[in-house]
Amino acid sequence: MVGNLKEPVGSLMLRFAADFDLHVATFGPGREIPGVGVHSLGAGLGPIRRRLAGLKMFRRVLKEARPELIQVHQANLRFLTGRLPRATPVVASVVGGDIMPDQTYRGLAKRRTDWLLHRADVITGHSPFLVRRVSEMGFGGKARLLNYGVGPPFPMDRGQARQVAAGLGVDLDRPFFLSVRSADPIYDTLGILQAFGRLAQAEKSSRLLIPPGHGAGGYWQQVERTVRDLGLGERVTLLPLLTLEQMAALVRLCRAAVSVPFSDGLAQSFMEARVSGTLLIMTGLPQYDGLIRPGYDALTVPPGDPEALAKAMLQALEDDALAARAGEAAHQARRDYDFEAGTDRFRQLYQELLAGKRK
Repeated sequence: MVGNLKEPVGSLMLRFAADFDLHVATFGPGREIPGVGVHSLGAGLGPIRRRLAGLKMFRRVLKEARPELIQVHQANLRFLTGRLPRATPVVASVVGGDIMPDQTYRGLAKRRTDWLLHRADVITGHSPFLVRRVSEMGFGGKARLLNYGVGPPFPMDRGQARQVAAGLGVDLDRPFFLSVRSADPIYDTLGILQAFGRLAQAEKSSRLLIPPGHGAGGYWQQVERTVRDLGLGERVTLLPLLTLEQMAALVRLCRAAVSVPFSDGLAQSFMEARVSGTLLIMTGLPQYDGLIRPGYDALTVPPGDPEALAKAMLQALEDDALAARAGEAAHQARRDYDFEAGTDRFRQLYQELLAGKRK
């Protein structure tokens, strides 16, 4: 993502934070490091050993990369905050659940998030709601509205999208719904299946496509079992890992993109669907206020409500005018989520912080 910046801005380290996954990439003049992705870090380990392994990896990467600036994606750094070099500027990007304990699926201790927000030099939010929330927490002087936007292959030309989707074996003569989030409890994939099971009793043509989770493990097995138990094997396709091009094609062609997490920020999948002119069926969370017009160019449902979701899916199939308005909304979305403009704004922020450090 930040690797697409037009020019190096100094030594930059990114940490895509999670409880046990560590994703680090550094960029600098003459020394671009592709990155360290440790999705399997927690394999076979209990929660305490997993976090200790993450701490060890984090310390090693800090020592080897010697970053001049650190960008943290997701404010839930937990116990790693104390390892951030004191003299190094830190940009923290909040995503939603990391600063909203009432929406957090995995049970976030608020004080742990606050440690990072106190430490950060700048706190970015993808949506006006998140920036307001940061201000309400007492960090308004640090808050900035920034997002990277969406770049190629989104939005994909419809003709090209049909070719790519045909290569995946997708039946383009039947409408299909696409779950645009990886299979995970926080994204309520099982709830989407239950909703589609209700829909399947009312109409007989649509299909549902579900991408796998990253290391979803036991949850993916629950998804497979639910498909069998509901008798949906002929109408639900459990996809392999997709390339970005394949995902862009499916987002462009689906009747509606379904995203019903219990907590969210301004998801990349949201922006991708909007610039593609695709109707979104999504959870009615407050962080989307002002970004969509529910019932006009998008549909919203309460979290964890398969019956409401099934009704919304049926409406998406029957209401052509709704889909057309979602297509019209793409023009504004492409201006709001322009990739070049978004990365330029982040690059300017990084340069501003580095210039202040070097004075």
